[in-house]
Amino acid sequence: MRVRTGAAGARVRAWTAVGAVLVGGALFLLPIGLGLVSPRSRHVVEPPGAPVTPELEPPPSRLATPRPAHAAADGPARATTARASAEMVEPAGGAVSAPPATPVHSPALARLELRVLGAGPAPASIELLHEPAGGGPACRSRHASDAEGRLRLELAPGSARAVAWSDTATAPPALAELVAGATTVLELALAPALPVLGRVVDAASGAPVAGARVTFWTFAEADEVVSGPDGTFRHPRFPAAAPAQQIAAHAPGFGTTVRVLRVTQDGTWKLAARHAGEASLRGRGTPWIELELVREQRLRGRVLDAGGAPVAGARVAVEGFQRAMTAVASRDAAATSSAPDGSFELGGLRSDLGHTLTLAAPGLAAEPLELVPAAGLVELGALVLRPATFLTGVVLDADGLPLAGAEVLLRPALPLPAPASPLDAGARAQSRERRATTCSAGTFLFEDLAPAPAWLLVETEEGARAETTLVPGPDGRFETPCLTLEPAALARRGP
Repeated sequence: MRVRTGAAGARVRAWTAVGAVLVGGALFLLPIGLGLVSPRSRHVVEPPGAPVTPELEPPPSRLATPRPAHAAADGPARATTARASAEMVEPAGGAVSAPPATPVHSPALARLELRVLGAGPAPASIELLHEPAGGGPACRSRHASDAEGRLRLELAPGSARAVAWSDTATAPPALAELVAGATTVLELALAPALPVLGRVVDAASGAPVAGARVTFWTFAEADEVVSGPDGTFRHPRFPAAAPAQQIAAHAPGFGTTVRVLRVTQDGTWKLAARHAGEASLRGRGTPWIELELVREQRLRGRVLDAGGAPVAGARVAVEGFQRAMTAVASRDAAATSSAPDGSFELGGLRSDLGHTLTLAAPGLAAEPLELVPAAGLVELGALVLRPATFLTGVVLDADGLPLAGAEVLLRPALPLPAPASPLDAGARAQSRERRATTCSAGTFLFEDLAPAPAWLLVETEEGARAETTLVPGPDGRFETPCLTLEPAALARRGP
């Protein structure tokens, strides 16, 4: 992959193919050493040299999955194996979306030219994630290249992430910085990919799940296939050069399941165990995997202010984490906004995980609410947002001087509930943590806080550390804390 920029000198960063243990959007490390990975991460599952068993089609795990029978015209009905059925499943189609660009040239726009190498005479599919500069909303779109593998767009300045694929090949993601008035050329080199076969089943009954969408998250979210009537699928584009990939399956009425698949150069593969009590599945040749979906949890409620009036446009966000490996978890989340009458409803959450629900609205407190696992619709009733409070403080170094540029972490003082199941990672990061950076005077500010106990932490790269727990007064206000950093040798670890 090569990147060239125009006169403004836009620089392009190539996407790293093998990452450390991650979580967005998007890295979070648990105190116990559990790494949380975002949808686009890769992680080496195990060191080379692990024993490999001969490739066999596994049974429907512990579940009795019915197999469809196919009647012959001149004989008794014969059952088709799941693997044979999966071989016949075709990839999902999909219309190409209109590009997020304007046909009218403007000096304020940046020009992006994408070149897909090795695409052949057929157009290649391209997924583009464009994030405008200045914090505007990101736009994800899918396109088709021309016969020469090229696509030209005019976009607002910002950043772009591009992925390309054909029928049997895929290109790793590439990143570009887009500068107004400049042309950035981004080349995506297609490499041969491997097929993966499998089946999607209901975790409770073992019945096949038809119409489930199966995606390799690391590269393109739009590059998905759909399971057939018997739950089987065939995905033709597992990146051959990637040591491991996250595989996601989701269907209406179910939560999303994420597993990690590794395929090595010698033709062996491994579907990693998700927790210590589960065995990894190994084989040789074309991978065969089974993905179990749990029934979804849906939430319904109404947001009110302290006076009982409905709050329209409040952000309602839910977050939990499911284990994809023993030390790796994937975020399970959903978000929406309240209607004019304050009501909201959202779903698609795994019903075997604990989640944190966060409500936020201007001038009102962003309050977290812990939710226990439950399948089906959960009525939350009226959720009251109290008036928001704020917290300001100062950070001093070991000599008592104001420290600029220090990051201050704020977290609710109450601990998280214990994990609800072996697949529950028991971690909430984005919904429970707030961060602020000190200014030149060493001060920091947190706004729109709930009047509830909070824990503050500041720590430097050298290991100097300070922490405190604050409790608001009867009026809901916090006292102004002064965090004085202790040398690394004297620093104490908080809860």
